[in-house]
Amino acid sequence: MSVLTKISNKINDCTKFIGFILMVIMTVIIVLQVFYRYILGSSLSWSEELARYLFIWVVMLGAAYGVKESFHVAVSIVIDRLPSKVRTIVDILFSAMLGLVGIVMVKYGYMLAQTVAIQLSPATRISMFWVYISVPVSGLLIIVHILSRMEEDIRILKKVDERMNTGGNSISN
Repeated sequence: MSVLTKISNKINDCTKFIGFILMVIMTVIIVLQVFYRYILGSSLSWSEELARYLFIWVVMLGAAYGVKESFHVAVSIVIDRLPSKVRTIVDILFSAMLGLVGIVMVKYGYMLAQTVAIQLSPATRISMFWVYISVPVSGLLIIVHILSRMEEDIRILKKVDERMNTGGNSISN
């Protein structure tokens, strides 16, 4: 296992843990809001806004986690029928395109976060920077995971080439 894969795995473990914690906090806030509104007859002014911002973070972290775990929807009927070498090349090309999406998320997400940094949220009065910075953070995580995947795909491609040059027909992962 390469250093990049180890880093990607550690980042993914942290992402999963942080996403879980944020989801728990969000759930507690929503339950509190329901309790205050329907049991005590008074509403919390900040709960819906904070829950929404936590949800944004959960979604963005979940997107990066989904890239690492290959959870995203894909129609692979054609790709599955390709020879292993061609399939690996297609995987590398798809990974490169997804890596470009990550780069766009980092670049433009950070620019947007800087632009809205002076804006404060209405109820919690936190800088909107902390909400919007979730986009470039997710993009950065996606890039790390994609580089790790591409490194693995290139290793597989080299193994296929070695087998083809030595006369072998199959590949073992």
